[in-house]
Amino acid sequence: MADVAAAAGVTERTFFRHFRSKEEAALLIHQRFDAALLDGLAVAPKAPPHEILAGLYRGVLEAFEDRGSPQAMEMLRVQTLVAQSPQLRLASLRRDDDRAEELVAHLRSHAATTSGDDELDVRMAVEVTGAAVRTAFINWSASDDSVGLADLFDRCLRAVPTW
Repeated sequence: MADVAAAAGVTERTFFRHFRSKEEAALLIHQRFDAALLDGLAVAPKAPPHEILAGLYRGVLEAFEDRGSPQAMEMLRVQTLVAQSPQLRLASLRRDDDRAEELVAHLRSHAATTSGDDELDVRMAVEVTGAAVRTAFINWSASDDSVGLADLFDRCLRAVPTW
């Protein structure tokens, strides 16, 4: 950590004021991804939870369609690191779990979903779309640039029989 802090021109203490761990610092783009997701959720139309989440994730994923963009290049670098590091993979999964809990709470408390959607419906929608996003990112980062991230996400959702 001393080397990372020195390279950033800050002390270790300052570094840890901003990040709980070096893994969290490496996953900074995921914080921006989550923020975009939650911002979109605030204005999502009332619909079944799986429809809300599919549309919302697709919109956020489209921001990575141009693999040459700085945002996409950063995400590709991070995804490559996550694939190579068990610690980063675990941190990424923890972050996904935190995001899932936020989404469930938001969908349940803000009545964004259609009436009759109980917690099980909401939680399953969150978990299935989250799995589709993770799978799409894994395949996108391992593929050539002919495959779009949002299209991979759609393909993952089509693999779920009832959707």
